[in-house]
Amino acid sequence: MNHENALFSAAFGLQPPYKVIKVDFNIETGELHIHLDYSGGSEFPRPECTASSKVYDAKPRRWRHLNFFEHRTYLHAPVPRVNCLRCGVKTVRVPWSRPESGFTLLFEAIVIMLCQSMPVNAVARMLNVHDTRIWRIGSGITSRRRVRRST
Repeated sequence: MNHENALFSAAFGLQPPYKVIKVDFNIETGELHIHLDYSGGSEFPRPECTASSKVYDAKPRRWRHLNFFEHRTYLHAPVPRVNCLRCGVKTVRVPWSRPESGFTLLFEAIVIMLCQSMPVNAVARMLNVHDTRIWRIGSGITSRRRVRRST
């Protein structure tokens, strides 16, 4: 692993079998793309019964991460699926994101924190997010804040 990949692996707190395999910066779009992978032959816990299984197949995914300086940052990784005789074929949970989310946990945490004191559209502009999925993260926070409690 080169120094750049090792630096990003440490910054994300990646633990084996995951590792950074490639980092691409596109100066024209101002985007940083960090590519992750897992070691061949790795076993992963099944999401429901937590027994370890070898990878059945994998689906490539992308997540929006916090900006590095002013540059939009994306994580790319194959998300393994495992096959269990009891549970069937299930997608493994990755440590940097919730299931089915297109954002990293850190990104979601910042959005939630900011939405508690700012309108959701201001947060989207601040984070340079042009994606309607940001509303799903922030709308629950702002709608709970508007609920009036009767005493």
